[in-house]
Amino acid sequence: MGRVLAELISEFNLSKITTHSALLDLEKLPEFNRIHLQQRIEDEQKCHVLIKDLQQQIQQVYAAQIQDQEVLVDDYIRRVLHLRKGHITSLKELVSPTYSYLWVRPSFSDQQVASLTKEAPHIASLVLRLIEEQGEELSVDRLSKDLKSLTKQTKATKHREVMKLLRLVLSGLQQGPSVAEMMVSLGPAEIRHRFQKLLLLPDTKRRSQVSFRTGGQTWAAMASGDSRDTFESWLNKSTDPNNEEDRWDCIEGFYKLVMQETEGPQIALRLIAHKIQSPQEKEALQALTVLEACMNNCGKRFHSEAAKFRFLNELIKVLTPKYFGAWTPQKVKDRVTEVLYGWTLWLKEEPKIQEAYSMLKKQGIVKTDPKLPETLIMAPPPQRTTESVFDQEDKAKLLARLLKSGRPEDLESANRLIKSTIKEEQEKAEKVAKRESTLLEVESSTKQLRELLDQHTGTSLQPSDDVKELYERCDRLRPSLFRLASNTTDDDAALAQILAANDELTLVVNAYKDLMARGTCHPGRSRSKSEEVTSKNICSMNRREIKSYHLIDLSALDSPQIQRKADSPPPFESSSPMFSSHLENTLFSGPEPDFEFDDLVTKQIQRNPKSYYEELMQFDKGCQMTNGNQNGGREILLRARGCGESSDSSDATNGWSHFPSQLVAGSGSHEEPNKGSGSPLILQENCHPPSSLKNIFVPLETIRSSHLEPITLYNRAGIHVSLHFARDCPSGHPGVAVAVMSAVNTSALSVKDFMFQVAVPKSMLVKLQPASRTQLPPYDPLLPPPAVSQVLLLANPESRKVRLRYKLTLTYGDQQLIETGEIDSFPNWTTWTGQKLKTTQTQE
Repeated sequence: MGRVLAELISEFNLSKITTHSALLDLEKLPEFNRIHLQQRIEDEQKCHVLIKDLQQQIQQVYAAQIQDQEVLVDDYIRRVLHLRKGHITSLKELVSPTYSYLWVRPSFSDQQVASLTKEAPHIASLVLRLIEEQGEELSVDRLSKDLKSLTKQTKATKHREVMKLLRLVLSGLQQGPSVAEMMVSLGPAEIRHRFQKLLLLPDTKRRSQVSFRTGGQTWAAMASGDSRDTFESWLNKSTDPNNEEDRWDCIEGFYKLVMQETEGPQIALRLIAHKIQSPQEKEALQALTVLEACMNNCGKRFHSEAAKFRFLNELIKVLTPKYFGAWTPQKVKDRVTEVLYGWTLWLKEEPKIQEAYSMLKKQGIVKTDPKLPETLIMAPPPQRTTESVFDQEDKAKLLARLLKSGRPEDLESANRLIKSTIKEEQEKAEKVAKRESTLLEVESSTKQLRELLDQHTGTSLQPSDDVKELYERCDRLRPSLFRLASNTTDDDAALAQILAANDELTLVVNAYKDLMARGTCHPGRSRSKSEEVTSKNICSMNRREIKSYHLIDLSALDSPQIQRKADSPPPFESSSPMFSSHLENTLFSGPEPDFEFDDLVTKQIQRNPKSYYEELMQFDKGCQMTNGNQNGGREILLRARGCGESSDSSDATNGWSHFPSQLVAGSGSHEEPNKGSGSPLILQENCHPPSSLKNIFVPLETIRSSHLEPITLYNRAGIHVSLHFARDCPSGHPGVAVAVMSAVNTSALSVKDFMFQVAVPKSMLVKLQPASRTQLPPYDPLLPPPAVSQVLLLANPESRKVRLRYKLTLTYGDQQLIETGEIDSFPNWTTWTGQKLKTTQTQE
């Protein structure tokens, strides 16, 4: 006689399991799991554990898409579990796309609704009335019965189409649980919200003549002014699975709206991510087409938002088996991989994209780099023509027909058509004339400046006023060329001419800047053979290469504001020089007034360019110059007070070392440190540096990059500064950590007088080796951007948590920028140095 499951469970004992082989029917495992999960749901204590587990899974999978936090409430999740018990074998099923409607509101288009019925407003009103009659307590049996009677109140829509419509509105899917069970799971409030959305579709609103009130509020009045409905409308039309081909009119409407709205990129990417994760292959592929179209047309603001982990994680979920990878069609996964790989090549200045793709390759999710398609995802270009608008066949036929007509309104239309045609012809001619005029001016100015620079060959004379005036004219022409190129993307030949002119202009401008930086006049450098070949071949660049460059560079130039990354560490944003100075004094000034930053000195240094070491030594006119050769000429060390400072200095309570803003004025005599003062650390070039860092020098080329994530210090206006961690400690110094500050410039303006300064708590010691350079040229799309690199050595004898304050000073074009901040998100010291923590005892 067989035994029931409860008896088998009670008799189960691990000690009875032996190593002998046994047969297990794998087909019965899902059934066992289903029964086990059902019993856990029915047990109140175990059910509470399941609720917490499911809440975490929902937040992991749908964190960026959840629109109502009510879906995370215990009572709601408990109701879902009890309704689905006996139907699921694991909690993971409830976060699959099949049950996504439970946590995320679905999207649908008016075309999808129109393909089912023309009575959608009437059916929606019947459902809303039914929910009001049912009250807050819904039951599956009663709803199933009432939904059948609801069909009898429609005129031409059959029961099957009514159920399809309700399922579409509730879940956006074509299959799943019964409609009644969906409604019970969602609850009355959510049902009302989803059917209100049906009433607010554009096509539905035109046919709807009835407004329904609940608690004195009109449904139709609830959506006016909400831009998300417009975003959803465009996107639903663009990704409708019933589309036979790409709807470029809708895609264009979508990305134009993205550029118009202040929060456009954030809203658009959230909606696109939900569409990409759709279980319907065609809908997901069309959503990826929309994404690439936005990347190609919406500029830097959209690029920056798409490059955040918030959106990248949504793409990774499509590929990862832990989330949607098991259900996602292979075509969609291949397309997502192509998109991510293409971004790593196109948006090299976005480190998070590189990191995300590298992580996928390390985990084996992406095994090989995909082959990218030859064409860009862009709307089909309009047919180009070189003929006059008067020769267009359609307009000619229309004009002839209107002129033959004797009706006054037709003659008026013909008159308007003639005027608009003339205006269009004039605008076209003006555009060509302006382009030719600008190119001639650029060519003339470039030639004149190069000739004047050649006249100063080998002389030590400063450039004349004519040369300076000509340089300023050339510099003003560069933004004009960029704007001209952005308006000439429909003419490849003209665009190639503009790029060639820009290349010539950039070379001569950089030659002048080199002359000024050296202080001795040299001729504009002769162009190398490779540069000449590059300049000549630029005209033969294919359309993809030209457009890729302009989509990146011109969008950065045209953006009036560059937004800081959401995870950038520096917490300070200065809006004016006055605010910046006040912030510096508040944050970095110690109790002693001798160590405040001197604006006059900064201006003097800016007028008289000096070496990196000289700039550090002349922050204050009253400070004494010391022999920098003691420390190798240019190395900077931060050390505790008492070395070269009078003992009657005021006490300090700040545990931070000061930036190398100025040296201590005085005799510079050596005195013993005040061991009990607890004073902060200050810059002392004339003191003997500690032996732990004094003789340590790490060549940049010997440093190997660590797997630790770099820290972004500054990322605005095309200037990216980050701190990278080294894998190894210096040879023979296991307690010293190494990091590298790296700065690149991808903007259209040059960067000069770049200076990086740091300070650490007094329990640590920091040393900056000389920077590789202090100037960065404007971005050149044909060459990799050069970088400023500076090695940072850090000693932390007590293995405390590392904290570091920094100050960036640079000249961007003609504007001086100062950035200050504090970093406390360093990796664990033992992880950074790769050393095991050693405990030492110190004697008093």
